[in-house]
Amino acid sequence: MAIDDTARESNIKDSIKRFLVDNIYSTSGIAISFDKGLTVPKVQGTVDSVKKWVSVRWGVLQISTVAEYSLQLYLCSKQDKEGFKLAQLRDTVMGYLTDSTQNDGGRRVILYKSNVTPWTELGSFIIYIDGESGGVELDDKTKCKIIDITLRWGCKG
Repeated sequence: MAIDDTARESNIKDSIKRFLVDNIYSTSGIAISFDKGLTVPKVQGTVDSVKKWVSVRWGVLQISTVAEYSLQLYLCSKQDKEGFKLAQLRDTVMGYLTDSTQNDGGRRVILYKSNVTPWTELGSFIIYIDGESGGVELDDKTKCKIIDITLRWGCKG
């Protein structure tokens, strides 16, 4: 017996990737990587190395009537003596994760069935911000902070 499309991890990850790439990378021009640690992404066509980026780390998937997926967004900046680039990056990313027009402040993200062409809509996630870390500086002078988020959605799994 096949699992419901709303419980398929591939649909969930593809939908989140699409949302983050469409907004953080395509709209704002900020490099993004998935499960690559804090390594500076290599962006084709750039002469200089990337100065700010977001690295996504997948967390725990819990399937139930209200399913949850936790993930962490590592915000990173280089050549940022006072952390101003990191603060700007944080503000940009938070703008995509929140929605002040919603009563709960959570951004809605479309959940797609991604193994068909074209992708079809199944429903949507709500993004909940669980917290964010203070800034840290790594040995190579990269500044980082982490935003912990949880996605929740109705699931037939």
